[in-house]
Amino acid sequence: MHLIPYMRRMTRRDGKPFAPFVRKELRHLSMLPAAQRLRNSEDFRIVYKRGRSYVSEYAVLIVLRRPYDSLAPPTRRIGIVVSKKQGGAVVRNRIKRRLREAVRLTVPLLLEGPYDMIWVGRGRLKAAAWPEVRAVVVELLRRARLVGRTQSGDVSGAYLGDTHEAHRAETDDNPGPCGTG
Repeated sequence: MHLIPYMRRMTRRDGKPFAPFVRKELRHLSMLPAAQRLRNSEDFRIVYKRGRSYVSEYAVLIVLRRPYDSLAPPTRRIGIVVSKKQGGAVVRNRIKRRLREAVRLTVPLLLEGPYDMIWVGRGRLKAAAWPEVRAVVVELLRRARLVGRTQSGDVSGAYLGDTHEAHRAETDDNPGPCGTG
């Protein structure tokens, strides 16, 4: 079963799946544009120091609205962080992949404007069901007032009508990205 049309799943000899990977020629479809990524450690430090945080059991969202001026990039920037307390590199990367994908799918619903966000993944995220991860991301964005309204007037379309749901089989035991759930 393919999780996403442009992702393939490989299996080990014992039949257990590896994490899905993105083919090189289609990698740009699963990434945020470079202008929308928060990269500089100084920028991370400023957001941590001056930003407002929104907490859930799966993730923390820290948001800093930047003033409109010629020095600041006119778009939103997103950074994803997972502490070493959450486990080894494999566990941390799994948490980051799941959080990154959930955030990427809600980017079209985000309000425009110059602001920075940092997503801090928590340990419970690695075992959470995929619909829960998506719901938490939308809920934190809604609390931060960063999600715009859909045509129907609510934000529920943020995690129900995306391209992944159209390509994925509708089953209750849907594991979501990275084979967890």
